[in-house]
Amino acid sequence: AQLPTAPRQVARRQSHLGEGIPRRDKDHSHLQIAQTSIFFRDQRTRQEHSMSTPATPIKILLVEDNPKYRQVISKALQREARFELVGPALGSAERALVQLERTNSIPPDVILLDLYLPGISGTTAIPSLLSLAPKAKIIVLSQSNREADVVGAIEAGAAGYLLKSSKIQQIKAAI
Repeated sequence: AQLPTAPRQVARRQSHLGEGIPRRDKDHSHLQIAQTSIFFRDQRTRQEHSMSTPATPIKILLVEDNPKYRQVISKALQREARFELVGPALGSAERALVQLERTNSIPPDVILLDLYLPGISGTTAIPSLLSLAPKAKIIVLSQSNREADVVGAIEAGAAGYLLKSSKIQQIKAAI
């Protein structure tokens, strides 16, 4: 998949992550450092989601191995009528794939996915998740601000990339 050539925002929070991701003019010159922790593959995707008020809740599948972080995100999303968690939050990509393969499972609109999971990594799982839920947008939630992780996730098919240090309001806005 070819990345868009227009400038985009790259995940970084200066107070927590030092210098952030260095800008490279060669391979990924379309990436720009910003004072935000949100990266969107397609600016149009960000605008469509932020401008629309869905008549039905946005269905979200959360895949996160840290139980405390998973609980915090789950509770914050459940407090909003516009969001609906489909099934329990899952701790591995394998469990997410099994849930999506079930014929009676509700297909998610958004998959919040950690990159560094036990077993199959989030980046490796992205193409399989998208093949089972082709209409879903995958937003990566990671502690990593490494350029290779951001670019790898986006190239694999993620629609967005958030740092775990993002405020819950930023996560909700990205969804």
